[in-house]
Amino acid sequence: MGQDDLARLSTALARLSQIPRAKMQEASRHAPFTEVIDLCVELFPDQVGLTHEGKPARDDVRWGLLNLFDSTGLPSEANASSISTAVEHAMMATGGETIHLCPLDEADTLPRLRFGPCEVRTFSKTEFSEIIQYERLKRRFHSLSIDINSFARFDWLVVREPVTFAATLKNRSGFFRRIDFQMDRDLGAIQPYAKKWPAAVERAVFALLLLKWEDMVQHRDIDWRAFRIPWVYSVPADVLDAPPYPKGPETLTWEPDFYRDEETGEEVETERPFCLPLNDDLDAYYADLTDERWRSLETAQASPVVNPLVVHFLTRAFASEGIDEFLGHITTIEAALGMSSDYGIGRPRPSIGRSNPGATERVKRRISALTGDATMATVFEGLFNLRSTFLHGRPIAEVSSTQRVQARALARQVVECLIQTAQTTTAPDRDTYLTSLCP
Repeated sequence: MGQDDLARLSTALARLSQIPRAKMQEASRHAPFTEVIDLCVELFPDQVGLTHEGKPARDDVRWGLLNLFDSTGLPSEANASSISTAVEHAMMATGGETIHLCPLDEADTLPRLRFGPCEVRTFSKTEFSEIIQYERLKRRFHSLSIDINSFARFDWLVVREPVTFAATLKNRSGFFRRIDFQMDRDLGAIQPYAKKWPAAVERAVFALLLLKWEDMVQHRDIDWRAFRIPWVYSVPADVLDAPPYPKGPETLTWEPDFYRDEETGEEVETERPFCLPLNDDLDAYYADLTDERWRSLETAQASPVVNPLVVHFLTRAFASEGIDEFLGHITTIEAALGMSSDYGIGRPRPSIGRSNPGATERVKRRISALTGDATMATVFEGLFNLRSTFLHGRPIAEVSSTQRVQARALARQVVECLIQTAQTTTAPDRDTYLTSLCP
């Protein structure tokens, strides 16, 4: 776009300066806002695209500009030129970077870790304001008030996800694409592969979960986890998109704290982030999580011998509570090493010598072969029997803390061994590989 066109756009934007912020959305349907829309349609026809009726997607331009003004501030005589440049860049953009912010609630002090597009870190108030784009959020949500200082007291998992934009605004993520208007589909259907978190976050959490947290926490009889992730806030890559409303620090876990006022000598009650204490001297554990490790996990997950649902169930177990956590870890092992033929599905269940063992026995044998440790198979048998007792309606007293940690540790070890093997095996598919461990 030439300088003359930029000047025309700047002049049109400057005419919006008299519109109050509270009335900008209503005014966007009328002149002079519609004149800016017309100019964008003229200057960026390929990027704007057409509606299903074959007309320029003017409403997408309208919402995109309103969203953009959250980032730039409302147009004025002073900033119209810079905003016209921002409009050009936004319209012509072919991609960007979504930033997923995951609070590590209840985490003890963690080192700064970097692995692939992910990092574990803390923020200063200024740094957190910048990464969450707090000024943009305040422009969009007029009553928003968040104590950024409180967020700066927590550790965070940050995942940066490259995003490629669709060719036209009509198909780029935006206001209307947050809701699926395809009304002829089954709105109540369960999507079996739906994720609790964005896929990029799930992969990052999976990498974290392969650390030996059950050996790193001080009180694993209370909880083997070293942190929880109650929610994920995703900063959109596209400035023409609308940012979601953020949660506040009150959604994280706090505990009472006290300090003595030096001037009055009185004890003052306040709060501090609650944490699950870790053992000392954990550098050797953290050292395993590197860029090289991330690349090896990517290679393994792309291998045909790794069931993608292993990632799904291991992260779901982490995010679940109570018996669902326990069942999630057992299911992780079954997803890693179970086959449909174990149940006679697809082909007759093959005999092993003179016997024809059931599915559980076959998974046990694969655990032994994969890990090289027969005691792990024995542990699995006990845990699986407990799982079956519960699922089949027979009463059980409780799942002990020992059994809970055993399920977590066994799931992690099986997955870790599978990850290591997937990087070197020449098996063409999962069934061939698992059959080599046990038919």
